Amino acid sequence: MKTLYPAAIFAAGLVVSSASAETTRPQNQTTDRIETLTVYGHADVLQGPEITHDRTHHGLSDTARLFELLPGANTNENGAISGQIQYRGLFGPRTDVRVNGLSFPSGGPNWMDPPMHYVPPGLVEKISLHRGISGVEHRNIGGHAEAEWKKPGYADTENWQPYLDIDSNLRSNDNGYGFAGAAGLSNVNHRIYLAGNDESADDYEADGETINGTEYSRQAFGAGYGWQGENWSADLAYYRIETDDAGTPSLPLDIDFFKTNLWQARIATQAGPGELSLSLGGSDIRHGMQNTELRPTPDFSALPLPPFAGEDARRVDVDSQSVELRAQYALPLADGLWSSGIDYGREEHSARVTDPDFAPFFVENFNDAEQRSIAVFSRWQGTLTAQTKLEVGVRVTDSESETDEIDAFPARLVDNNPAMWPMGTPPRAVFVLRERFNAADRKQTDTLVDWVVRLNHAFSETWNGEIALARKSRVPIYLERYLWIPLEVNAGLGDGNNYVGNPNLDPEVSHQIELALGWQDNNAYLSPRAFYHRVNDYIQGTAVTDPVTIAVSANANGDATPLAFDNVDAELYGLDMGFGFALNSHWRVDGNLAYVRGKRRDISDDLYRIAPPSLRVGLTWLHSTWRMTLESVVYAGQDNLSATITNDPSSAANNFDDIPGYGIVNLYANVSLSNQWTLTLGLENLADKLYQDPLSGFNRNAANGVGIGQRLPGRGRNAFARLNFRL
Repeated sequence: MKTLYPAAIFAAGLVVSSASAETTRPQNQTTDRIETLTVYGHADVLQGPEITHDRTHHGLSDTARLFELLPGANTNENGAISGQIQYRGLFGPRTDVRVNGLSFPSGGPNWMDPPMHYVPPGLVEKISLHRGISGVEHRNIGGHAEAEWKKPGYADTENWQPYLDIDSNLRSNDNGYGFAGAAGLSNVNHRIYLAGNDESADDYEADGETINGTEYSRQAFGAGYGWQGENWSADLAYYRIETDDAGTPSLPLDIDFFKTNLWQARIATQAGPGELSLSLGGSDIRHGMQNTELRPTPDFSALPLPPFAGEDARRVDVDSQSVELRAQYALPLADGLWSSGIDYGREEHSARVTDPDFAPFFVENFNDAEQRSIAVFSRWQGTLTAQTKLEVGVRVTDSESETDEIDAFPARLVDNNPAMWPMGTPPRAVFVLRERFNAADRKQTDTLVDWVVRLNHAFSETWNGEIALARKSRVPIYLERYLWIPLEVNAGLGDGNNYVGNPNLDPEVSHQIELALGWQDNNAYLSPRAFYHRVNDYIQGTAVTDPVTIAVSANANGDATPLAFDNVDAELYGLDMGFGFALNSHWRVDGNLAYVRGKRRDISDDLYRIAPPSLRVGLTWLHSTWRMTLESVVYAGQDNLSATITNDPSSAANNFDDIPGYGIVNLYANVSLSNQWTLTLGLENLADKLYQDPLSGFNRNAANGVGIGQRLPGRGRNAFARLNFRL
């Protein structure tokens, strides 16, 4: 594969040296032994380059933030370790985000544990983002991203070689610390390893004020074994991640705990002229949420019934399981590579709301809500001419979803004494919603057809172009269909609204086009990509018109203007670009910029929580044993806000005010102390600037100086130090 970009393709060229043999460097970059994370903007042969950039950005607690180094990527922050990757305006269930190659659903209905929750920063070996339209082997409409835990590679000889990576860090802003380690042994045929992590932090600060309910504590453990022979290989891995008392101030509840088990097994072998690969993995997640430990217990209902009188303490206990299986066969065919495979996935979710102060109260939020899918896909990518590459692929998915009957304490009051609770009383309204839901057809079947066509042409040794067309689709997730009672449950949208599901939702279908250019020489590079997505049946909230649902939401759950998940029409378009150039043998500039606009097509309105235009530029000094980068991060203001979601004058929980732009400056230094020891120092938000994070949700914690319904501020000045030992 011809590499069209130099190594430092992303952002501000921060410190690094890579432990990966795949890393490339521009010819004028000084070789060093500085250990760091390797960040990949991965693309296959038709995407053009595998673009790499070594960079440290370890002043943050959330691995999702690392993706901001990649063109077009941002983070929706709901808590210190609950960030969702946003790519070109799409996030949450619309993106295919994997951990160590494993895809699994969030354990909670409010997505307090998006995929990067399970990758502590100290254990990250590599993150990758497929720029542009992903292939048919990847599901969903919003791109593909992945992160991998640290582990040893195979050695070159039969002698056992030790592997050890120890990472420790301290932060000033939230008094945070982290300690992570990975250790193992490997030879040419075997590898065995263990990894662990312990980290915690207090509430962060902004402009000298404490933002309450933002602390967290997380521990992780992993173990794995791999074997490779002449014609086949196998890997087994297990991960256990536990989180305690973590704040999510833009959501109605905080994390009480996560107890998560992830497991996977893979095998690959030569089979005739091609290679057969099989993978099996799954998750088992136990999760608790509450609104009493990290925030003042709210009072959102004036009903005189015991569960609602006075403070409205709530607890939610969640069980979630998933399993996925993939079989794929690939072989050379007609000057290219043909691959076909089959995917199977199954997930199941249950959630029960209770009141710690009134034991009889419960709401069965979800009861064994299940989704199953089976998909077949086939793709060919290869050479048409010496300069032109082609990819064509198709994917067909059959999906089924269903759920068991549900129940709730207020509805049971009507069961026990119908005469006492006539029409017009709150328990009768909940009873009506329950009866409707249980009597409805709760099983849905969907068939999805996706396809991708991509043409890549090298105009010269320095210029490369690409055009790609695709049809991508996604099935509604369980909560979008089966949320039967209006609650603030919405996969972490953080907009302060109550939502209700719609069993009759259609799948989203996105028709996509992308135009890309790539240019590079020995000292500079440029990689602009323009895109347009036309999304039919885009799923978002619209105003509820059913009076019974409105009554339950207003009286019991504090929102007189709830939303229902509905199909609308939307479009997203924009441009993102990585760029960089060397000034001389020691100085270079690197950066990226991004612009995306998301709009409704059926009415005049914008989509919710879309990143504003941004520019990230860094000036780096390179030396044989140390580096220093001065970085500028600028976000424009955002006035293209969703009126449907945020313009609700009757509620203090929403905010339709324009988001002002901002700029901050960061300073990073990385020093190689020896062949094994690396020290990283950083000072983020040098000027201690107070600003609003445009992708944060609305504050729901009354203990903050930030009012309820106001946007949360970004972090103030933060000094950090990271010490790494790698053998």
